[in-house]
Amino acid sequence: MTVGSPFNRASQQGRYIAQISGDHAHDGDTGYFGQKKVSGKNYTYLDLTLQKIEQLPIW
Repeated sequence: MTVGSPFNRASQQGRYIAQISGDHAHDGDTGYFGQKKVSGKNYTYLDLTLQKIEQLPIW
């Protein structure tokens, strides 16, 4: 018997779905936790990340 990580088990059981979190970089001012405003919007890249997290069905 092979014991997998929680991620691997969820993926094998069809409980993992990749989500697009927006137009941002991995790090820096336009990264997931960036404080720069999204172009043409009145919110930051961090706000965008938090909006997506709040939509996850785990809350």
